[in-house]
Amino acid sequence: MKKALLPILIVLILTNVGFPQKDERIPPKPEELEAQTLAAEFFNAYRRTQDIGSLVEQFFIKDFETRLKNCRTSGGCGGFGRDFWGEDEELSSLSASADDHLKRYVTAVNYLFLYSQCYAHLARIASKPTAEYEQGEKILDKLLRGELKENSAVLKLGFFGQHEDRPVVKSLAEFHELQSRLETLVGSLRVVERNLQAELLQKFPKTILDARPKDFRVYKEPNREGFFGYAETTQMYDVWPETDGFFLKIDMIREKGTLRIVAVYPPMD
Repeated sequence: MKKALLPILIVLILTNVGFPQKDERIPPKPEELEAQTLAAEFFNAYRRTQDIGSLVEQFFIKDFETRLKNCRTSGGCGGFGRDFWGEDEELSSLSASADDHLKRYVTAVNYLFLYSQCYAHLARIASKPTAEYEQGEKILDKLLRGELKENSAVLKLGFFGQHEDRPVVKSLAEFHELQSRLETLVGSLRVVERNLQAELLQKFPKTILDARPKDFRVYKEPNREGFFGYAETTQMYDVWPETDGFFLKIDMIREKGTLRIVAVYPPMD
């Protein structure tokens, strides 16, 4: 994904363009509330920790790391709205470990999450609806450059696919070096997000940042595409956000009676 497309993706999803309409896939009220509550708890924990990796054990399926690697090496987890889950040919060619695939996933999703949070904060500070706020990318780029200083070249690396200034990784050592540079960018985003949040709350002290269960829309249907290696008959909950600053889709299943998160990702097609 080119860098310039990220703000567009955020705006489209935050304004519900292309979201499914209310239909027969909506689960019974108790199940709907259970999924909404889990989504809100996850979002609020994510907002506070700023790191999805620290939340895997608490919220995700037990074998998330293994299934993640299988998805990334087989390329079999795609489908409608799931282009994010294409095969990672780069890491597959290096016979990377499940932990390496997890690191890449965590860094990429953290970047998306923090960028969208910063963008939403800037829009609120300017008293503009996110969909109408056009200056966010330029302002955020300036803030990140100020935070990164001599490391500002990492802004050109890109997170998705080959990028003009991103080196082709030919060994695991090179992958780990690239990861370190990308994590520097994510670290700067964390600082910028905290600063913007403080500025927002200073200007508008009554701003509510936590999500509520009703801020999520829930659908339930069979996993017809075999997503994440689950049987096609597995009932999966598709949870869509309707809250500013969070545009990542959440898929859930019931694992031993308890609702758990299967994956969190941008619904890209």
